[in-house]
Amino acid sequence: MADYEFYVNDYLGTELTREEFPGLVAQARWELERFKRLCRVEGGQEAENLAICAMAEELGAYRKVYLSSASAGSVSVHYDDTARKNAPLRRRLLERAGTYLDIYRGVEA
Repeated sequence: MADYEFYVNDYLGTELTREEFPGLVAQARWELERFKRLCRVEGGQEAENLAICAMAEELGAYRKVYLSSASAGSVSVHYDDTARKNAPLRRRLLERAGTYLDIYRGVEA
């Protein structure tokens, strides 16, 4: 299972904090499950865990890039939705997962 200890000790990740990791890794797991429904995905459990960590980092970076404003007083956060719609996030997640897993789309001969 891709927990924070796996992220730090096996994946050697440094981009995500312990606090933000659970939410991002849950979203990454959902995306990997989506890829499994749409494509043929091959690789063992460790490869899946590595892929989930890579995807969680991508999701974290995506959030940071498209955060357009924040304030501390009344805790206000605003995301730039236009940039979010135009960014090819799913393609980048597929690429990151493909670093560790064999993902086949389309028709095989």
